Amino acid sequence: MHIFTVKNLTESLKRYNYAIDHNAKNSDYALYQKAIILGLNDKMFEKIALLNDVIGKYPNSGIRPLALFELAGTYQDIGQYEKAYTEYSAIVNNYKSNTQITNKALMQMGLISYNKGSLDESIENYKAVIANNPNADTKREALNALEEIYINDKKNPSEYIEFMKNEAGIDASNINSDSLNFVTARIFFESDSVDNALNSLNQYLDTYDKGYYALDARFYRAESYLQKKDYKAAVKDYEYIIAQGYNNYYEPSLYKAAVINFNYLKNYNKAIDEYKQLSDVIKDENKKYEAQLGIMRSAFMINDFENVNSYGNFILNNPLTTDKEKSAAHYYIGKVAVHDKKYDVALIHLNKVINENPNSNLAAESRYLISLIYYERNEIDLAKK
Repeated sequence: MHIFTVKNLTESLKRYNYAIDHNAKNSDYALYQKAIILGLNDKMFEKIALLNDVIGKYPNSGIRPLALFELAGTYQDIGQYEKAYTEYSAIVNNYKSNTQITNKALMQMGLISYNKGSLDESIENYKAVIANNPNADTKREALNALEEIYINDKKNPSEYIEFMKNEAGIDASNINSDSLNFVTARIFFESDSVDNALNSLNQYLDTYDKGYYALDARFYRAESYLQKKDYKAAVKDYEYIIAQGYNNYYEPSLYKAAVINFNYLKNYNKAIDEYKQLSDVIKDENKKYEAQLGIMRSAFMINDFENVNSYGNFILNNPLTTDKEKSAAHYYIGKVAVHDKKYDVALIHLNKVINENPNSNLAAESRYLISLIYYERNEIDLAKK
């Protein structure tokens, strides 16, 4: 670290110039410090020239590796990354015994490689740090960098785990491989890479079926299957989550399983069961209403008069219900009542459809059903009306 105050900057520069001009014993150090001062004054190219003087004129100086490191850092600051990489490489090649500065150089080489997209080169640089007896802080920094590359960029946690175990000398039992594998899968999921997400989630669940993130993985896999319109696979995972009891994914899993069973799999009994469970636990009145609507519609599809009548009346008395949905509720109750030969109930509701929404398709259907009722009752005159 170079610490200069504004007050002594000029005086320091004078002293260093005197040492340089008189070729003093410490002129290598004076040149180096003068370069630092020039850099502080944003005279980067003059700084570079002086650092090159130090490196060229004093090949055996103890200050030379510091000058190389400072030169490399300056090239980095002005965006000349290839030159920076070359100077850092010179440190690594020529000062192997100075592990502290060599590891600093390797860390910067890893960063430069990463920023230009050379992930494998970056990995090799960070691995070289780990192999070069770094201090605890540098080791942690290198391991964090490697984890980011393997997990976030290469999407390959297993390779990272193998490196930790076989090259870094860290006991694999101390690695949260469960977490690493799940993070990779989640990254794919969140980036809408559905096929990669499914592949990673399947691998995770095959290995960690009872893992810490197993429930999360099941939900993400269900969502991924849903995006691919693989409804049977999606509902299987949603229903697995439901079977585990109340959890973070319980309500959305109930809702999506019910919707899939109603709309795509035509499993109306399942849909009724799931919509009922959802209605019991949901606090939001809009969602509760949607669940009750789902029960009524599902029950109607299988002529379940009890549930159509019960939940149809919930819909009729719900302030959230639209006129269109009220007509549908009356029609559903009426039609199922016809199926069960409960003609008096049917007539009440079918006539409400006609009176409240006379020009709708449901009104036309209701008129037809009313005629059938009168024929069944042998009330021919009324049937003809």
